[in-house]
Amino acid sequence: MGCSLSFTITGDPPTQERHWLAFMRAPPMGRMGYHIYNPSSRRKRIYATMVRNAMVNYGLTVPYFASNEPITLGAIFVIPRCRRDLVQQGGSTVLTQSAHAFPRKKDIDNLLKFVMDALQGVFYHNDVTITRVVVTKMFAVNPNARGWTELQFSSSSAPHPLATGVWA
Repeated sequence: MGCSLSFTITGDPPTQERHWLAFMRAPPMGRMGYHIYNPSSRRKRIYATMVRNAMVNYGLTVPYFASNEPITLGAIFVIPRCRRDLVQQGGSTVLTQSAHAFPRKKDIDNLLKFVMDALQGVFYHNDVTITRVVVTKMFAVNPNARGWTELQFSSSSAPHPLATGVWA
C-alpha cells in the first residue's frame, strides 16, 4: 500500500520486564497451580489504549496496516539521564566527568519488545508482519529532558538490500 505513520510519545520509555512464575492458591477457576506472570501487561494495555485513542481522534483505522502487509519499524528511544550524571554549575545543569556516553540501564531489545507487544492490534494484526527494524537508544542533548520515544511505521514491500544473497 505504501503508507506510513510516525509519532512521538513523551516520557521515560518503558521496557519489557522479565516474566516470572507465580503460584496461585485460589484462582478464579478453583484450581491451584502455577501461571506465568507478565509484570508489563498493565503498562502495555495503558500504552496501547493511549495510542489507539490518539489514532481514533485523528480518524485513523485500527489496526492501521493490513494483516498481509510487511512493515518496517523505526524506533528512537531517548532515555533521561540519571541525577548522579548531572551537577548544577552557575545556574545551569551540566554533565559530571563520570557521566555515561550512552544509556546502560535499559536493554534495547526490552525497549523494542515492549513497543512491539503493546502496539499489536493497534498498528498491525500481529508483530510477525514486521520484517525490518531500525532501533536507536540514546540520551537527549538537553540534560534536563524527560525522555521520549519516536516511532515510525511504514509498509516495506521492497526487499532489503542484503536479502539479494549478494554481499557487497
